[in-house]
Amino acid sequence: MPRTKKFGHQKRRLIRKKTSLCVVSEKCDVSSSKKKIEKSKGYFDYEDNFSAESQSRSFCFDVTENKSSRRGLASSISATCKYCGSSHGSMTSNSVPAGYEVNLRFVYGMRCIGIGKSAAQTFCALMNLPPPPAKFERLYTPIFNALETASSRSMLISRNKYQDIKLHDKERQLPSLAATFDKLRRKMRPKPIKASDRALERGVATHFLFPEIMPDKLFPDHPKQ
Repeated sequence: MPRTKKFGHQKRRLIRKKTSLCVVSEKCDVSSSKKKIEKSKGYFDYEDNFSAESQSRSFCFDVTENKSSRRGLASSISATCKYCGSSHGSMTSNSVPAGYEVNLRFVYGMRCIGIGKSAAQTFCALMNLPPPPAKFERLYTPIFNALETASSRSMLISRNKYQDIKLHDKERQLPSLAATFDKLRRKMRPKPIKASDRALERGVATHFLFPEIMPDKLFPDHPKQ
């Protein structure tokens, strides 16, 4: 029997509450280490800086950049309170022995994709970034030294692994080689070499022993004499 339409009958619908309660959890799932926290002390994060700068009107401090303190892609950013006037500034990149980390990473990235200083300047201009570091070529030296150290260490590890594998294979082959030599020794027999008449006339030594291997057993394809 086909279905019949019932007028005036509506299907029940579940109406959810528009308001929801957010339960505050006491647990913190953010992964962070003490070493990273201590290392990043005194440095700003770019996302935090841009977020604070975009929302500075609703907060009580202003975020400004000191363009005269630029060192390549690294620069100094300061946060100043609107009411008390106190400010705190810091560089946007960690300091490393070769300079600033962001500059070193930038130069290494440019070298990995195969472009130099001229192309890096064009890239920074198009992406509205600060100009690349003036000591662009000088940063090659620490990069090459680090690559040489890493490659030497990798070759040393590979050589040690190869020696271990070779020694292990040699230890496995020693018993089989000993058995092979034992079989060869059993198949060898001393046979006196007969001197000819000319050798007798010349006074050459005529009697000595020489081990002769039986070729018919060791080498089946060897022609028999």
